[in-house]
Amino acid sequence: MVWIIVSGCEFLLIVFLLVFLLREHGSQKKIIDKASDIAGGQLGVDDIRLRTEKGSNGVVAGAFNSIKNNLLTFIEATKNNVVTLTDAVDKLTESANANNEDNVRIADGAAQVAEKTSEQFEIVKSNLELIESSNARMQEINAAISLVEDTLSDVTGNSQQGLERLEGYKNDMGVMADNLARIDSILVEFNQEIAKIGEIGDFIIDINEQLILLALNASIEAARAGEVGRGFAVVAGQMNEMSVKTKEGMDSITAILGEIVESSKQVNESIKNCSDTYDKSQVTFELVNSSFRTINEQNQDIQAKMQEIMAKFEIVAGNSEDSRDMAQDLYKTSEAISERSEVIAEVSGKVSEQSKKIDEYAEELGGMLKGIQRLLGGFNTAITPTTKRPVNGRKVRILAISMLDNDFWYGVRRGVNYAITEMSEFPAEIIYEGIVPYDGWGDDLSSKINKLVDEGLDGITYPGFIDSIIPALTRAQVSGVKIISYNCECSSRVKRLALYAPDNADQARSAAKATVDYLDKRGNVVILESDMSIGSNRIRSEEFVDAVGEYRGINVLSKIAIGDNAQDVYNKTAKAIRDYPDAQVIYVISGYLDASAKAILDAGVQSRVKVVGFDHTPAIFELIKKGAILAAVGQDAFGQGHDPIVYLYNNIVTGEALPSDTIICRASVVDSNNVGNMVM
Repeated sequence: MVWIIVSGCEFLLIVFLLVFLLREHGSQKKIIDKASDIAGGQLGVDDIRLRTEKGSNGVVAGAFNSIKNNLLTFIEATKNNVVTLTDAVDKLTESANANNEDNVRIADGAAQVAEKTSEQFEIVKSNLELIESSNARMQEINAAISLVEDTLSDVTGNSQQGLERLEGYKNDMGVMADNLARIDSILVEFNQEIAKIGEIGDFIIDINEQLILLALNASIEAARAGEVGRGFAVVAGQMNEMSVKTKEGMDSITAILGEIVESSKQVNESIKNCSDTYDKSQVTFELVNSSFRTINEQNQDIQAKMQEIMAKFEIVAGNSEDSRDMAQDLYKTSEAISERSEVIAEVSGKVSEQSKKIDEYAEELGGMLKGIQRLLGGFNTAITPTTKRPVNGRKVRILAISMLDNDFWYGVRRGVNYAITEMSEFPAEIIYEGIVPYDGWGDDLSSKINKLVDEGLDGITYPGFIDSIIPALTRAQVSGVKIISYNCECSSRVKRLALYAPDNADQARSAAKATVDYLDKRGNVVILESDMSIGSNRIRSEEFVDAVGEYRGINVLSKIAIGDNAQDVYNKTAKAIRDYPDAQVIYVISGYLDASAKAILDAGVQSRVKVVGFDHTPAIFELIKKGAILAAVGQDAFGQGHDPIVYLYNNIVTGEALPSDTIICRASVVDSNNVGNMVM
């Protein structure tokens, strides 16, 4: 009985040892197989995943995975650097060639400059002498202008005095005109009085004639009376004498009055002539007075303008002084330039020789980069372009589309850039279109696709979630353009050759394993979900929940909807920390893992809460080191940019079918255990 028990125990021990050896052998076989792949240059293999990581095989597997991932990352980083360095070498070569040509021209130009500088020196010297002479002339002109200004001042003063005197003369003439008018009036009255005197004379003559008749009658009567009438005869005789004298007197008075009247007429005519002359002279005087006023005003204007000219001339004179000073400085500078131009010519020759050496170094560096590219070709981290050539001999034109709004897509762009560099010697033209979202970007991108199709396009690679360009892609496909989608696929309306994407279910399970291991199968989780209509998001959420659901000690406290932007991820993470203080892991199913980690750091809870999610970037690696990110599952951003282009090119050139309808990209997990070995 004891023997049976002992035998049974030995049997069980032997079975256990056999199982252990077989398990170990299986683990060793996995390691050997992966090592053989790497020895053959196949670095795109998945990590070794053992049932247990304990024991020597686990240590070897862990070391293998770390070395493989580190080498893979290093090679892909080297590819990125090759792209950068190749561009830099090309630009350096162009710059060196241009610089060399420029230096030759500079050397030739320097000699000419030296000659021209000597001529310039003489010209400057002559100009300085001319400026000195001009400055002296300016001083003379200044003195002459001052004299003219003084003369104008005197003329203006004299003109003003003449104008004032004319005004006085005009006033005197007015007074004289008034006096002449009064004299004319007096003469009119005088003539009237003379006329009255004439009337009196006529009256006296009538009386005298009556006296003569009376004397004649008296003489007749005296003769009749005889002696008695002798006295009447005497009276009659005296009356005749008086009558004769009266007549003589009246004749004299009449003659005198006639002369007076004639003289009065002449005076009247003279006064009238004076008046007419005054009227004419008044018109002339007004013209003279107006001319004097105009002359005076013009003199004042001329004087004001001369003052302005004088002020401006003073500025010109000052500038002339400054010009003389600057000319003297220029003379000294030209003298110094003339001395140094020969030195510049000599240095330009030396620089030209150095440029030739730089060109040689750039050529050597370019050759070294080609050697590095050949060396990298020995490691098959991804698909390589076919060596066959298109039958029609023309270039294959491929449009590569990606988003460009976060670090993941920058990694995609690096893959595209490497494909462009890698295929630069192939008959291929890769057209890259990176999209930073803005209003109407879908319409603009559709227009570009249509334009390229009309010009002649062979293939398109694009993120499968961009629905806004499906009509343009459909038109392209109908026109014979081949299409590969990548990252994920939301619509089946586009007849593409294949989907190049990560295994979202496997990624989700990797994130779940990292969560379970960290929580030691017991703890609380919050899930941040973005657009669940996108298939990749839905799979990542459902597979994660199923995987952690296998452990009763792990609870999913909540599923929180997030927007597709960093700020909303940050805000929702901060809210989850406040609303669920017992949460230990936050699982982000989409992008912006770094934004969630920053919210944890800002809250200062990285010792009790960590985030797990996707993508490998330098920022995410740093946040893993800081303890905010538990683990990050990679989805080979570089490969998603590079591989679809090469797959598409090979299919277009060779017509060979793709490996599968869905091509799975490489995936790896980075956490605190291996982040220190990552090269990015």
